[in-house]
Amino acid sequence: MGAREPVDVDLNQPLHEALELLESDQHEAARRSAAAQLKQGEERGHAATQAEALTALALHDNLVGCHRRALPSARRALKLLQAQNGGLDAPTEARVLGLLADAASGCGRHEEAVETALLAQRLAERLPDAALSVRIACQLGMVYAWAGSTEAAEAEFTAAAADAARLTEPSLALWAGAGLAFNELLRLFRERYYAGQMPDTALLRERLHACAALWDADAPPAMAGAPGMGRRLQRLGRCARALCQIWSGELESARRQGARPLMLEAGSPRADAWTRLLGHWLRAELDWSGRSMGSAQGAATRLLEAAAQAGFEPMEGLARMLRTQIHKAMGRFDLALDDERQMRRREQLLRAESLENRQRVVQAQLDVRYTRRHLQQLAERSRELERLSFEDALTGIANRRSFEHRLQRLLGRGAVLPQTLCVALIDVDDFKAINDLHSHGAGDAALRGIADVLRQSVRDYDVAARLGGDEFVVLFAHSTLDTARQVCERISERVSALRWDDWPALRASISIGVASARPGDTMDGLMQRADACMFRAKERNDGQSLQVESAW
Repeated sequence: MGAREPVDVDLNQPLHEALELLESDQHEAARRSAAAQLKQGEERGHAATQAEALTALALHDNLVGCHRRALPSARRALKLLQAQNGGLDAPTEARVLGLLADAASGCGRHEEAVETALLAQRLAERLPDAALSVRIACQLGMVYAWAGSTEAAEAEFTAAAADAARLTEPSLALWAGAGLAFNELLRLFRERYYAGQMPDTALLRERLHACAALWDADAPPAMAGAPGMGRRLQRLGRCARALCQIWSGELESARRQGARPLMLEAGSPRADAWTRLLGHWLRAELDWSGRSMGSAQGAATRLLEAAAQAGFEPMEGLARMLRTQIHKAMGRFDLALDDERQMRRREQLLRAESLENRQRVVQAQLDVRYTRRHLQQLAERSRELERLSFEDALTGIANRRSFEHRLQRLLGRGAVLPQTLCVALIDVDDFKAINDLHSHGAGDAALRGIADVLRQSVRDYDVAARLGGDEFVVLFAHSTLDTARQVCERISERVSALRWDDWPALRASISIGVASARPGDTMDGLMQRADACMFRAKERNDGQSLQVESAW
């Protein structure tokens, strides 16, 4: 491979032509361009070029549904990048891990896919690029959806949609919305298989309508940082809309609005594997609903064969389930039973392969991660990012950004029951007088002392933060109002007992307002109620420095 070289990776530059071709739906040309770049990198012994080319190849193969081909490319790209002197920057690692998770999911290696996507998510969450975090969340949601973890997929797509709504890139919101629609589509398909009848499609209709701008656009919007994804989502959405109509008995509308154009595209010699799979799926569902059972059986068989040829295991499983249902509808219970045996056999083989694969994956990660140089650099980068992004420089506790990030995610994900999430807003009494009477150094010491009290008084999963100036806040992630009140009383007592050797006469006290989250609460609404309680605490003349909002 040649001598190791320092990494200086910009995935959008060396293979800019290939990525542009992907965005314009010229998949084969994009793959040829990336393959040529890979060959050039191998001839020159340039590991970084090889890694970039392999990343583009994995991106292409994931987009067109050839995950079995994408998986080794993504693994090799990650290994090459991690092996470079100087290590791998976190944004690049998160992006390549996302590709690897997508490929592993398409090969039916769901455990590996979830682990890899979760690692990518943890890396992305520590970075200032919020758009990257949304994209990784969407990838993780898709991994969960294909694995049949409907609720986990729902949570990821919902959180991604909430985060995307706060950004200026509308395509990310469409991506998250398309993911919610696709997850519901798979849920309905599986429920029909296990229950024997089609459940209510109202939620799927609602979610498809929410993303109509994506389905109906002449040209799909570019998805920031994900070349070609807009077109893939558009095709999937049009297929989902047609399936929803088919399942609701609206066969003519399905043929006219979505199924026929997509099936014609799927029949083109230029169609990629993903488009052909969608075309076969639509044909099987249309024929089944139209009682053309022989044609439906043939289309389901072609879907199964095409999925197996592409190496797209989740679609292969879907095709097997579909054909089983069609066989039962035909009264061919012997064929249905044979399909079910094949499904069980396939699941056993996948489990065995997954177990064998875990040792190799763990060893590969150990090889690149447990070197002294890599660990040292990773730790240094993590500490620096943590300090700059989430830590208050004066007190060492969390800053406003860290607190708001945590609170938004809890409220957006519904990760806790509303009545068990509380916020305590804390203001230092007469802080200006402390600065005026004792010096600004004394004021800084008072703030650090109060921060230490907060840090020592809360649990690991709570957040104590400095909002700025003399304002602090505590986020109680799993506490009732009564529990939060008791903790805040102890905090107030400990602050009043603080003493400073350099300023013997210095005393500090605080006022605290506590509020709990309500169903549908926003961060602003919750903080405003805590702020109102805090001001009422300041105005009291009974010696009490704590005000808790009334139970709702």
